[in-house]
Amino acid sequence: ENWACRLAIDQARNNVNFLIADDIEKHHWLHQWSYLTCKKTF
Repeated sequence: ENWACRLAIDQARNNVNFLIADDIEKHHWLHQWSYLTCKKTF
């Protein structure tokens, strides 16, 4: 599970390069959600 969460977070971090300004807020929310979800698994 740990590696899966880290992979998902790294992928989200990489994807930010492709986002347009209008999607930044949505991406930020998704990143926060992923981080909090993964944090629960520890």
